[in-house]
Amino acid sequence: MTLLFEMKDIALVTIRRSTFAAIQLERNRFAQEQRIWEEALGESLRSEAHRLASLAREGKLVLFLGSGVSAGAGLPTWRQLLLQLAQVAQMPEEEMALIDKMSFLDSARVIEMRLGGWKNLSHAIATRVQVSTYSLLCGLLAGLPVHEIVTTNYNQMFELSSRGVGLNVSVLPYYPIENCDRWILKMHGCVTHPEDIVLTREHYMRYQSTRSALSGIVQSLLITRHMLFVGFSLQDDNFHRIADEVRRSLRTISETESAAASSSSQTYTSGGHQEAPIVANLASPGIGDSNRPSESSSTAGLQLNYSASHSMRFGTQLYLISEPVTEILWKQDLNLVAMEKRANSSPAQAARRLEIFVDYLLSLATTTTAFLLNPQYDGLLDDNQRSLRDSLESFVEKISEGARKAPEWAICEGFLSELGWKGGNREGSTTLEDFAAENHGFCKSRA
Repeated sequence: MTLLFEMKDIALVTIRRSTFAAIQLERNRFAQEQRIWEEALGESLRSEAHRLASLAREGKLVLFLGSGVSAGAGLPTWRQLLLQLAQVAQMPEEEMALIDKMSFLDSARVIEMRLGGWKNLSHAIATRVQVSTYSLLCGLLAGLPVHEIVTTNYNQMFELSSRGVGLNVSVLPYYPIENCDRWILKMHGCVTHPEDIVLTREHYMRYQSTRSALSGIVQSLLITRHMLFVGFSLQDDNFHRIADEVRRSLRTISETESAAASSSSQTYTSGGHQEAPIVANLASPGIGDSNRPSESSSTAGLQLNYSASHSMRFGTQLYLISEPVTEILWKQDLNLVAMEKRANSSPAQAARRLEIFVDYLLSLATTTTAFLLNPQYDGLLDDNQRSLRDSLESFVEKISEGARKAPEWAICEGFLSELGWKGGNREGSTTLEDFAAENHGFCKSRA
């Protein structure tokens, strides 16, 4: 069994989210007993996963996805895509060698001219980033309880993986829908609208004038949420501009808080009587005052986000191998989490550890509890969970018919349903073996 875990991945595919949550529970128990996560990740990475999982459970985490998320499914990185497009343009080897040393934006412009215009280039791009499947990393990220996602990717991989876990996705700005489970903002266009793809320097220079609304959404998320960057190199010029505006906004809040703290130490007199200090309570908007904006407003979110952390950092970047220069540039803005600390580490090994890290993060962030009152999962409950289940069922049995007619009962019923209650029917229970058979799990292994 130990050899199996060292050599193979095993993917258990479930039909229902309640089943997924239950098996995650059992899996974590086994992993804790065998110290699997400790050996695979170490203390530092596990601590980061716990921090991010807490943010995800509280609804404070958003995702920013770059091309690295798609690489596991065979899609090219930016550099690889440009070289492929240069081949389509039948550029000679000496020119390809030269554009490989240029910035991506200028390289794209040269290729555009070689292909005879933007229309030809954009359609060539769309053809090369079409997908019918998704990477393991993308599938794991789609399972996180995150409702807002930003991406610079043109492909539809995250939309596909989100639908794979049963979520209804709104794609902005192209396909907005009401009552969605999550939305994904395509900053640089989408394969469904190749004419909108952002790639050349000209596109970047005009971005603010043509897509200011999209930039505003990203700025709001950076200020009011904690953004988790995955597969993103932090070299995008549009992101740099947005991040700079966020820095200046947070700096304004910092200066205002400092002024408020200074004024709180002063007192004012009128007519010889000492009065209470006048303090702008920026740290706790909406608390103790029903007339103030709620915490859901963007302003309150900004103040709470900054005040709670007392830091200018607005997100976390997961990247493969430690880069000291990148850390110098971004350490004041982001928590930088490298999968491998040694500069000579294998990129493949680091990518593998990133998948394990996100897998662990997902196991910690899973919020579904629909297995507790479902008799199918009795075999997975521990003694404490069985005690809680019995107490809740005893409570339900004592609810009279008259009480069930009260409008408040609907709220109670909704809460119980989230725990797997289906009207109190407890016919039969399920062992772990039955559980696996009923859900038609299958294993997919790779070396």
